[in-house]
Amino acid sequence: MSARAQLRPLRDVAEMQALITAAEADDHIAVWPTVVAEKAGELVGYASVGQVALVNLWMHTKKFTARDSRTLVGQLEKQVARCGFPAMCFPCPATSPFAPYMAKLGYEHMMDAGFWYKTLGGGHG
Repeated sequence: MSARAQLRPLRDVAEMQALITAAEADDHIAVWPTVVAEKAGELVGYASVGQVALVNLWMHTKKFTARDSRTLVGQLEKQVARCGFPAMCFPCPATSPFAPYMAKLGYEHMMDAGFWYKTLGGGHG
């Protein structure tokens, strides 16, 4: 019977580097990991819990100017930093008016991914 993967806290900088190397070898990136998945003594995954602020936003396509948008994003970045987050990201589909400007705003494209949502504990989203 094969060993099961288990989550545990990330131990140290050396383990962080090993995780980054393992993720890159599997064509993935490691983004602010807090826990690692280990199976049979090998790092096989990670999760980042509460380390990066995920910001969802809507700005009216006809009532916001480019300057309004830039200003609001700058204000959001300051708010996120005041909350103690070291980084932020927000979903930006290719169809968004923001998409062509994300790099100019200092954002790095991480990956194309669908976002999935689940309310925990019986609450409402």
